Amino acid sequence: MERKINLHNKFLIPILLSGIVIGLFAKVEAQNQFGLVTGNYSGLNSLKINPANICYQPISLDLNIIGGNANINNNHFYTTPTFLFGYDSIAPIIANRKFSESTVTKYDFIIRDDLQSKGYAFAGANIMGPSLLLSLSTKRTIAFTTALRSHASGTNVSGSTALALFEGPTYSKLQNTNMQMQKTKLSFASWFEMGLSYAQVVSENLKYVHRIGGSLKMLLGTTGGYIYDKGFNAYNETGQDLQLKNANFSYAYAGPDNTSEITSNQLLSIRGMGASIDLGYSIQQKDKNSRGRNVCPNLFGYTDVSCGYKWKAGISLLDIGAIKYYNNSFATDIYGGNSDWNNWGSVLKLNPRQIDSAFKTKISSTNISSCESFWLILPGAISAQFDYRISESIYLNSTIVQRITPSFSPSLARMNSIAIIPRFEKENVEVSIPLVLNEYKSPNMGLAFRFKYILVGSDRFGETFGFKTMYGADFYVVLRYCISERCKKVRNVF
Repeated sequence: MERKINLHNKFLIPILLSGIVIGLFAKVEAQNQFGLVTGNYSGLNSLKINPANICYQPISLDLNIIGGNANINNNHFYTTPTFLFGYDSIAPIIANRKFSESTVTKYDFIIRDDLQSKGYAFAGANIMGPSLLLSLSTKRTIAFTTALRSHASGTNVSGSTALALFEGPTYSKLQNTNMQMQKTKLSFASWFEMGLSYAQVVSENLKYVHRIGGSLKMLLGTTGGYIYDKGFNAYNETGQDLQLKNANFSYAYAGPDNTSEITSNQLLSIRGMGASIDLGYSIQQKDKNSRGRNVCPNLFGYTDVSCGYKWKAGISLLDIGAIKYYNNSFATDIYGGNSDWNNWGSVLKLNPRQIDSAFKTKISSTNISSCESFWLILPGAISAQFDYRISESIYLNSTIVQRITPSFSPSLARMNSIAIIPRFEKENVEVSIPLVLNEYKSPNMGLAFRFKYILVGSDRFGETFGFKTMYGADFYVVLRYCISERCKKVRNVF
């Protein structure tokens, strides 16, 4: 039987969703933002999928004023559309709603009966701050970017682990059972990001254009932490008595000590530093029949290259790096821990440092090692893209994003995705419809719209705006100013 719970009563939901909480608290990147990053007029936003794409394109200057996004994706729990935007007030005008306001209220979550053996959860909320892209020529482009990013992830979350997280340790089906994990990893982090990007054409002939690009980013970590299972084994008797049996796991935390009353200053204090890189390569085949570079060359090199190809393809590495937290932080490893722990559920009401102290009290010091700093690897990924021009204004894009996070160390994880993205594109107007397969098995449809200097969209349109049961939500908006270089006719002066 499906069970209804309330978000505010669950003790570990704030940890799993801390990326969203941090970003929204700061007054604000969707996971991949397929409706935002794949077009020829994406400008700075194309850095998020392939840094090579910022050169040899129609944008000569792109100034990002502000951009924000938030997302959540999971396969263990769901709710009505009232969660994200409070659409319960317009419920009567939404057709075919599966829930009525009398059965499920705002913020209620329902746990699936058929819990997945390898569950997942991904969440984030981010701001893209003032950023600038400048074309040095048609073949070279430089960009400066700033952002506040937050991310949370949970992978290999078993059904019993999900029940423990959502229902609490006293739930009847968890009593008198072995509590085991299977390489479960729960992680969260937020950081300021300042980047320098450069891309250029490395080879061009009458048929093909080859581009490379890269971004180097300095990271200032604000909060972070993880729970990393290496063989956790325990027996839960009544929900209050826990017997650890040769348990192996690690955890870490960097953030405010008093988690019950957190201010924005506490959340945004610098507690660590790190670095990351993005690398990209792109190739495109020119189309002599288009109005692009081969048709309208000119003395100054200004051309509309957005329609000047039959197809283009690229491959990129994203978010390859890590942050070291060293200020107001701790990390603890437990090896072969054994303990009979009475009233253990009460420890979950404590702050992170008090929880750490409780573990060190209950488990022999010979089975514990700890330090005041830790590394957290970013949600790295490899991506491949293919863009085909059907006509002057109609394109079809296919993009794959595969996480490459190491399984043997604490790390954030990015959601695997395959997307097919048809789009209509003009200089001032663009409409795209991302068809996304999350974790290679959960289909979603998005919708994004650009008009001149503003873009809004969602890669999970149906769930975010109240047309289907919500296992996740996604929304992004960007306000920018850009200059496009059109093909200009000049007189032959020679």
